[in-house]
Amino acid sequence: MTVVIYSILLILAFFFTFVFVTAIGWQMIDLLRHRLHPRTSFWEKYSQLTQLAISILPFS
Repeated sequence: MTVVIYSILLILAFFFTFVFVTAIGWQMIDLLRHRLHPRTSFWEKYSQLTQLAISILPFS
């Protein structure tokens, strides 16, 4: 049982790390494209990616 809980926590940690790193990359691209004035904030991007990933997660 403990192994299952640790496995789930590890999967969630990798999941949110991937979303966080993707949001950072997206923010950097947005900064470069719009001359250091991004159109959306980092947390908006992170929220959008999290919602998208959560909606896709059950299908994987």
